[in-house]
Amino acid sequence: MDQSVGLIVALLGLLAVLFGLFASAAALFPRQVWLAQRAAEESPGRSLIIGAVNAIFVVAVALALFSSQLPLLTVLGGLVAAAGLAGLALGWAGVTTLVGGRLTRQRSPLSQILTGTVVLTLASAVPFLGWFVVLPGLIFLGLGGFVLGWFRRRVWSADL
Repeated sequence: MDQSVGLIVALLGLLAVLFGLFASAAALFPRQVWLAQRAAEESPGRSLIIGAVNAIFVVAVALALFSSQLPLLTVLGGLVAAAGLAGLALGWAGVTTLVGGRLTRQRSPLSQILTGTVVLTLASAVPFLGWFVVLPGLIFLGLGGFVLGWFRRRVWSADL
């Protein structure tokens, strides 16, 4: 019984932390989140493949630099990992907004982010299918959406 209460508290804590991350990313970097959302919405397959390639590349480069004996290269590996995680956070915020927008009729950005966060966190928490299919898919889709959005030239309005 204690383990199930602990898991529920941990899940609620994770939801709160992810909601805070996605809401602050959308508030601080609205253009990048919007571009990632558009890229994931318009070309999800391409975003998935580009995200997988970039995730493998960032992990490989960061691990190679981390394994170096030189402190400068280790710091550089940390910077590569931090840049990859920052792109992932912005891409995930776009995917979360996309999912929340499709599932809720409310047009409030915070309600879309909250709905998307809850749905994607619960989907990722499903044993085996969520851990090994949904979560890696979300990682690749978010990172790919960020990368595609970064290189696309789009007209962006703060009213969207």
